Amino acid sequence: MAKKLDSYKSYGQKLMSLFVRLMFSGERLSLTELARMENCSKQTIIRLLNDIRMSYGMDIEETFQGNKKYYRIKRPVSGMPLTQISETEIRTLQMCRDFTEHLIGKPLYEEATRALMKSRALLPEKNNIFKCHFASFRPGTIDYSQKHAIIHTLIEAMEKQKVCKLTYQGLDSAKPKTFHVKPLKLFSHADTIYLHTQKAKEPGKPYRSPKFDPLLAVHRIQSAELTDIAFQQP
Repeated sequence: MAKKLDSYKSYGQKLMSLFVRLMFSGERLSLTELARMENCSKQTIIRLLNDIRMSYGMDIEETFQGNKKYYRIKRPVSGMPLTQISETEIRTLQMCRDFTEHLIGKPLYEEATRALMKSRALLPEKNNIFKCHFASFRPGTIDYSQKHAIIHTLIEAMEKQKVCKLTYQGLDSAKPKTFHVKPLKLFSHADTIYLHTQKAKEPGKPYRSPKFDPLLAVHRIQSAELTDIAFQQP
C-alpha cells in the first residue's frame, strides 16, 4: 500500500491551508506547485479545489500556460477583510531575517527590518516582539551587500518572466563573459546564494541547446540587466 505524502495533516487542514494560500497570495499556481506546497497528490489538490468552490462559493480561475494548468482565486478589488498579523508570525519572520542576515547582505536585511517595523503597528502597544532573541554565527561568509541591485533585478526578472543579460566572472575564466539567461530560482546552499537558470538565445546568433542548465553563483555576477524578452517557466 502506497504511503500517504502527509499522514499528519488532515483533509480539513489541507483544505484551509490551500484556501488561505490561494486567497491571500493572489498568485497563479500550477497543480504541480500546489501539490508540492501542500505535500499531497495532484488528485487531492483537485478534490480540495472543488470543495473550496462548493463550500466557499469562490471563483477559482483556471488558465493554461503551455501544457501546465494554473489556479488563482480572483480577489475583489475592494471589500477584502483585513487580517491582522499575529505576534507568532512576526517572531517567525524576525527569526528568518536574523538567521539570514549574513547571507542577504545589509540592504536586504534593512528592507526586511522596515517591513517588520511596519507590521509592528498592527500589534498591541505592549509587546516585546522586537527584543533580540536570534542571531547567526557566520565565520568566513560572503558579503552580498554589493549585490543588492543585482538580486532585485533577478527577482523582478523571475516575477515578470523576462530574460536577463548577465555579466559573469566564472571561476576558471580569465575575464568575465556576457550572456543571456532565463532566471528560474534563487536558492542558498552552504551560506552561498545561487541562481538556477536556463540559457537563452543570444540576439543575432543561432540558439544552441546546452548540455545542462547553468547554475550561477550570485557573488560572481557582475551585472544583471532586465530585457524585454519574455520566457515561459519550464
